Amino acid sequence: MNMNERVNENSWIPLIVVACASFIIILDSLFMNVSISHIVVDLNTDVSTVQMIVSFNTLITAALILLSTKLQDIVGKKKLFSIGAALFGIGALLQQ
Repeated sequence: MNMNERVNENSWIPLIVVACASFIIILDSLFMNVSISHIVVDLNTDVSTVQMIVSFNTLITAALILLSTKLQDIVGKKKLFSIGAALFGIGALLQQ
């Protein structure tokens, strides 16, 4: 077996980490879309305004993903992912 055919046991770990991170982002968007009716009542606004805010949040997330690809080249993938995960976790805890 040559070097290209050898499979490392740890080769699945980055895929699992990225899949979990993507799942958290999708779950966050899902929670916002499900809670639109409660947000409308709590903030005394209309559905279109809340949907616009949810769309802006998704757009900003996509823009930050593009920005983070450049930052990965500068800072490093592992370090930037750790910083981003920590900031997301802190933000989620402060939201409670």
